[in-house]
Amino acid sequence: MIRHSKLDISYLKKLKDSVGPNRYRTINGVTVKITSQRYKLFQENRFCVECGLEGIFLAIEKHLPEIEKYHINMYGVNENGDEILMTKDHIIPKSKGGKNTSTNY
Repeated sequence: MIRHSKLDISYLKKLKDSVGPNRYRTINGVTVKITSQRYKLFQENRFCVECGLEGIFLAIEKHLPEIEKYHINMYGVNENGDEILMTKDHIIPKSKGGKNTSTNY
């Protein structure tokens, strides 16, 4: 993961208020995808349902150097001070009929 910069967790509200036809926004000088079901989920719940870790900051990141557009990830910090990437996962897997809804994440 290639990190560009960090954002305060309160930036989630700005993503919520970004509803519109444009899927991308310039944040801290880079193009960031702002339409994601993860952002809505993180606005509703910043805690891991498995371990209870709280997401405490956001990071603008991309997977590969040749990719131009970035996305925003949420991280928690464990008791050892390690950053833990918070992910969206399905309760009932899609392969077993699970839906892409906030009640199934």
